[in-house]
Amino acid sequence: MFIGLFVGIVMVSQVIALADNGITDNDLKSEVGIEFKKESRDPFKPIPPIYDPPIRPIEKPRGQLPRTGELLTSFIILLIGISILIVFVGVANLQRVYYIELLE
Repeated sequence: MFIGLFVGIVMVSQVIALADNGITDNDLKSEVGIEFKKESRDPFKPIPPIYDPPIRPIEKPRGQLPRTGELLTSFIILLIGISILIVFVGVANLQRVYYIELLE
């Protein structure tokens, strides 16, 4: 199995290495007659950006983030509110079940 895989990799690498694209370095012309222009651009000159976003001034901080205790307090209040809601829904369902049994 490994020998077949190795032979396959060697064959693919030979095809890639020996592939002729038909372009010579001297004239940059392919066998079909397509010409490729040489770019005479300076490689160290940066390309100008397509979009230049406007620079905004640095804003002052608007406030202070809440402390851990304040976040924890609001989370505890939220949990208490949800638990009270669950208790009320449970009591309402128990009353409904009780009255249904009384009517039967």
